[in-house]
Amino acid sequence: MPLLPLFPLQKGTAFLKRDEDDDPHQKTYLAMNNEFPLVLIQMLLSCYHFSTDQFSWAESRRSCREAGAELVKVDSRELYHLTGKMKSFQDMFWIGLTDSAEEGRWVWMDGSDLSESVQFWSQNEPDNWTAENPAGENCVRMGMEGGRPMNNWYDKDCGAAQRRICQKRNSG
Repeated sequence: MPLLPLFPLQKGTAFLKRDEDDDPHQKTYLAMNNEFPLVLIQMLLSCYHFSTDQFSWAESRRSCREAGAELVKVDSRELYHLTGKMKSFQDMFWIGLTDSAEEGRWVWMDGSDLSESVQFWSQNEPDNWTAENPAGENCVRMGMEGGRPMNNWYDKDCGAAQRRICQKRNSG
């Protein structure tokens, strides 16, 4: 199977495209580095990197940006495919949504407000829980807590260590 270079997300990592895929809307990319293979999914206009390491929300965003990507912006089309990577409670990932600037006003990293029609909050979320941090919860992670794949957003203290999903929009 021929492999084509894609783009690096971290120093020392080469991403290779599998040329043979069944689904025309989803292409699988393998990332090889010195430690372990990573998986990258391309769906139509974007490529996604699911990290295995854990950082705060700000450090996760910095890591994505250093790779020319951003924390993922989730819309309904993408959500279905992304939740397939989340199998258990430990599969929680930072996404690019925050209300850090103004409590209750959720904003994506591209500056757009969260749409009222495209929200996937889990039951009783967002709750801005203050038990872990008196400042509350101003960043969003997604995962399979409770086993509800279409309602899997949770606000969380931005300083908590989580994995991340980076999104790189394809040009052209």
